[in-house]
Amino acid sequence: NKCFLYAILAQTHRAPYNRERVKYYTDHLNTLNTDGIEFPMKIRQIPKFEVQNEHLSINVLYYDCDDKYIAPLYVSKHRDRQHHVNLLLIENEQGDTHYILVTNLSALVAGRTKYEGKSFVCPYCLHCMSKEPVLKERMTRCMGHKPQVVEYPKEGNNILKFTKWFKTLPVPFSVYMDFESFLTPTQN
Repeated sequence: NKCFLYAILAQTHRAPYNRERVKYYTDHLNTLNTDGIEFPMKIRQIPKFEVQNEHLSINVLYYDCDDKYIAPLYVSKHRDRQHHVNLLLIENEQGDTHYILVTNLSALVAGRTKYEGKSFVCPYCLHCMSKEPVLKERMTRCMGHKPQVVEYPKEGNNILKFTKWFKTLPVPFSVYMDFESFLTPTQN
């Protein structure tokens, strides 16, 4: 039930080896203020936990085992704190949840890009950028919105067609919109 705390301690009090073993962190449990917080930790309690522990900022990602995608679930509004912790929340069929420490967010979402080097990941939308200044610019735009999942079209369902011609009216002007699309390369 305290996997949330142990995952945070694994980031803030790193063990020299075998970081998955709880015995390295039990002595440090009293360094976290958990007054009024129930365990297992619910997402709605994380802002209260962050207020009580002013040296921590926490992001939580959710992994959907069925559809195999990762989505941001909670993104801390606190920046520039001493410790920043990324956690992955998984859930089984019975509804039991478990928090896992994410030590390298770039590696976790590496399959989303063809870029070979380290990527900088926006915590609000999980888009990967190749340079940190680009990430900072992206985050200023994303901060005004709730965390979101970007869903790309699947092969075969990637064509958008207008079918409601009966709802159109003749007008003396027209508007053309450019939608982003994935274009397959041709031989020419």
